[in-house]
Amino acid sequence: MSEFHITRVKICGIRNPETAMKAIECGASAVGFVFYGRSPRNILPGDARAIIAKLPLFVSKVGVFVEQGIQQIIDTVKESGVDIVQLAGGQGMDFLEILKSRLDKPVIYAFQVQELSHNSLNSIRFAPAEAVLIDKLVPGEWGGTGERVPVRDDLTGDDREFIRQRVIIAGGVNSSNARSIIDTIEPFGLDLSSGVESERGVKDPKLIEEFFKSIR
Repeated sequence: MSEFHITRVKICGIRNPETAMKAIECGASAVGFVFYGRSPRNILPGDARAIIAKLPLFVSKVGVFVEQGIQQIIDTVKESGVDIVQLAGGQGMDFLEILKSRLDKPVIYAFQVQELSHNSLNSIRFAPAEAVLIDKLVPGEWGGTGERVPVRDDLTGDDREFIRQRVIIAGGVNSSNARSIIDTIEPFGLDLSSGVESERGVKDPKLIEEFFKSIR
């Protein structure tokens, strides 16, 4: 494990200011707002703006988008006030490049994979995004399933450096396994949603506390 590496944490699926502040007070670097009507974590842009207005300046506010068009994403970013865009995958690299040419915001692009391996990283390392999010491939789902992405032992030194600099691990991350993930692959970030929920879409303050205690 590298001596000075710090893994950031995003708590995703925020729907009220109390949960957002709890996450930040416990140590979250970012909070995520899901703009997807079919998700139990969906939030309206105006409601997200009201929460964001109460949050500290030095915390990233991430908007998660699924199946929206470019103009809808741009309009939602402006209305909500998020400062990072996360695409849930499936939009394609052409879509990503057009969006980046029209919207001056950092982008996280999500990839659903069966496993984290040398081959899977080779297929995503050149994505024109500031960071990539790795989630478990579950047919018909766009994340938040709570399923882990297994890590192969064939990662090269270059793979590990890419993970440290640009990869956010999602999918089944919780207080029982986060420390192991950090110690094993030192990702740039961890993304939690179901891992701190008492039921689907409902964040639990005690689980948020337990998670951050587990990685200190």
